[in-house]
Amino acid sequence: MFYASNKNYFILLIFVGLFLIFVFSQTASAIPSMPQRCEPSTSCTIGEYVFDDDGYTAITTDNYCKITITNPSDTVIVNQQNMLDKNDGWYYYTTSTISSPSGLYRSLICCDVGGTEEMCIDKSFILGTSFDTVSNIEYDVDLVRKATFDFAGIADAGSSSSTLVDSELTQPDNYWQDYNLIMMSGNNIGQSKTIASSSYSGNSVIVSSLFPFDIAAGDQYVIQHETRLVNRIWTYTSRTLTSFGTLVADIWSDSSRTLTAFGSLAADIWNATYAPTRTLTDYSTSSIATAVWDQATSTLTTT
Repeated sequence: MFYASNKNYFILLIFVGLFLIFVFSQTASAIPSMPQRCEPSTSCTIGEYVFDDDGYTAITTDNYCKITITNPSDTVIVNQQNMLDKNDGWYYYTTSTISSPSGLYRSLICCDVGGTEEMCIDKSFILGTSFDTVSNIEYDVDLVRKATFDFAGIADAGSSSSTLVDSELTQPDNYWQDYNLIMMSGNNIGQSKTIASSSYSGNSVIVSSLFPFDIAAGDQYVIQHETRLVNRIWTYTSRTLTSFGTLVADIWSDSSRTLTAFGSLAADIWNATYAPTRTLTDYSTSSIATAVWDQATSTLTTT
């Protein structure tokens, strides 16, 4: 029994040892990061820290590293350019002259490690204009905070206090009717107007009442649906807040029915047509009362 227990214990140790050897013998690797992004004709710095073989001693030798940049058209636009350095081992190159084309720019930093040997690292970047600026981020946050919306955009030239023009408004005619147009920037910021109509050909929406100021090109806006149902109910042709139009008449439209009279309804029940000998004050000889009580042997106390 003791021998079997020890044997099982040693077998377990062997499996644990093999597992640890397998895990720690694997080469550690990092998940590749997204390429750096730079805006056209805007200052953009490309750099990398460089350390000695011990991994922590910074190299600060001037002209130690150079950079080569190739654009998406396979044209070398920066060739073996010496990089500046900081005293913490940061080597960098700044450019503000790259305007086009947009896309991936292959960028290679190579550093002299002695003799004819070089150490190189890929520092490719993307050139493009679709970036989140501080202004854009604040605008996005403002949208979430202020409104639940169906459409967000920026007004084009040609807008006015009654009409907002935006080339992105390509929906069918009157698609946005009864929605709310809310201005998010400009002189009309915070103002909300109901959309009376929208035009496909004009790329525009027309509001039911004027904004205080003309809408300027660049003004940001949202189109909101939350009050559309209310607008549709209360702006129906024959409906208003003080009158239901023909709603009541539609229900009571029978020729002899009104809200203040039942026409011949009472007469239909009580008139002589259905009960010739019956009235509310007289039970004639042919009435039920007379027929019941007009028997020779009937009294109020005997039948």
